Amino acid sequence: MDEEPFEFHSRVDRGYRVLIEKSIPRIKVIEASTSPEEIHTEIKSFFE
Repeated sequence: MDEEPFEFHSRVDRGYRVLIEKSIPRIKVIEASTSPEEIHTEIKSFFE
């Protein structure tokens, strides 16, 4: 999948953003610019 062209990844991103706009509860955006520990905590809290 990493070898796919940029356009492929852009289409996947757009598809997920459409689902997020439709408020699909099983999809959540995780802020990845924080520390790994903060990301882990956010992911864990999503499933609790």
